[in-house]
Parts: sequence; structure tokens; C-alpha cells
Amino acid sequence: MAHGRLPAMRATKSVSQLHRSEVSKGLLQSCLTLTYNAMEYGEDNHTDDRRGMKEFYRSLKGVDIPSCYKVAIVTRACAILKSREKVVQIGVSRIVKISQMTREIVASFKRDDVRIRRQISSKYWKRSDHRTDQMLHAATNYIVESAVKDHAALAVEELTGINRMCRRGNGQGADYRFRMNSWPHWKAWNMLQYRSAWKSVTVVQLTRSETRGSSTTHTCGERLRNPARDDVGHRRMLWCAKCKVWVDRDVNAAMVLSERGLARLASSLPRSRARKLLAGEKGPAGEA
Repeated sequence: MAHGRLPAMRATKSVSQLHRSEVSKGLLQSCLTLTYNAMEYGEDNHTDDRRGMKEFYRSLKGVDIPSCYKVAIVTRACAILKSREKVVQIGVSRIVKISQMTREIVASFKRDDVRIRRQISSKYWKRSDHRTDQMLHAATNYIVESAVKDHAALAVEELTGINRMCRRGNGQGADYRFRMNSWPHWKAWNMLQYRSAWKSVTVVQLTRSETRGSSTTHTCGERLRNPARDDVGHRRMLWCAKCKVWVDRDVNAAMVLSERGLARLASSLPRSRARKLLAGEKGPAGEA
């Protein structure tokens, strides 16, 4: 007789419970209120897992509901907090600083031999490119891995035409044009494309018409207003008169682009799947 390893089995326990309608209604209302309280506790303490909600669970000791409902309340609150939209900003401004520093170093060369000066300059610019590639690889890898983990798609804005906007003759300074043209948009886009294809992550490239006004239009649809010139505290922030809040223009653009990318992705799916997608249900890595 052949002896093999038994396959893993999963057991599910079900419990029947007698209840009356007025009792169950009050119980559900209490659970809903406590779920909101648990979510508020998680936001105040910056936690979205059950381990960080231990103190809140202990505070439910005097509440007259079954313990299984208390566990369900905490679990539900953690799930809601994890599913909420969040914005993660990846700082790559150091890429421009590296280019500026390399430019200053190359400009300081005083050799009379042009050939030697070009060889040394080429060595410095190659080092700058290698450092830039390393930062872009880390940033794009983090974005794609986060998309795989969250079962999300990537909505990318079309960034062509920046060189035409920042070329000589547009009334801009040389330093400003150098900073804007130092951003390696095309290189970052290529890295993001091949990493997404390798990990089977869907990339939605939005057109110019779809991204128009993404920085100046709030998620509620209201047109955002610029701060006053002397308002230094709200630099790069915009005011929403409808929601009465200040929002960062970059964060607002990311939120708006994610909504438009979701709408574009839903329009390419069958109606039943698109309805589930817009309702917030998650699917495979290349779908949600």
C-alpha cells in the first residue's frame, strides 16, 4: 500500500441563533455605531490592523454584545480603513539636483585641451546617468510591486510635449528650462512599461483630453482656486470653495487621474464587470 501525505482540509463551523426582529435591529445598530468608532480610533492612531486596535477592543469590555460581534466590528473597521484611497508620494527631486551638480562641475573645468575636457565631462555625465537610473529603477519597482500587492491598475498621464513647452524662446530662464528638461520622463515611462508587462499589471495611458484640468479640478467637480500671492503657507496648494479645504495640487491630480483611469478601464469591460469595478470590488491583478 502506498503511503502519501493527506491533502489539507478546511473545516467551517456554523452556528444557528434564535433572534427576534427588534433585538437584532438594536444589535445591528450598535455594531454599526461601534464600527464607526473603531474607524475613528484607527484614523487617530494611524493603524489599520487588529494588532493596533487592541486598546479599542479592550474598551468594548463593558459593552453588552457577544464577543464574536466585537471581533467582527474590529475586523470590519480594519478592512474599511485598508480599502480607502491613499496617496503615496515618491520623491525623485534628487534627480534634478544630480543633473544640476554635474552641470556645475563640468562648467568649472578650465583645461585648455578640449579633447581631455570632453572625456572628463563624459565620465561625469555617465556617472550622473547611472545614479539617475538607479533611482528610477527603485521608484518604478516600488510602484509596480504596490500595484501587484493591491490588485490595482496603473493610470499614467501622457507627458509628451514638455520639451516644446520649455525650449528657448518661450520667455523662460536657462536654469528653469534645464530643471524641467532634466526630468527623465521617457526613461521612467519605459521602465514602468516593461515592469508592468513582466508582472501582468494593466497600464492605462490617459490622453491629453482626459488629463486636462486634473490639477485644478477637485474630486467633487469644483474648480480649485489659487492662494493669494503673499500666502506662503499654502504654496503649491489650492482651495476648494465647495468642500472648504486646502488640497495639494499634486495629490489632487493623482486622485483625479485615478478616477479617470478607473472610468476608462471600466468602459472597456462588459457592463456587469464594469458595475462591480466601479462599486469598488477587487479582481485579479490585471483587472481591478
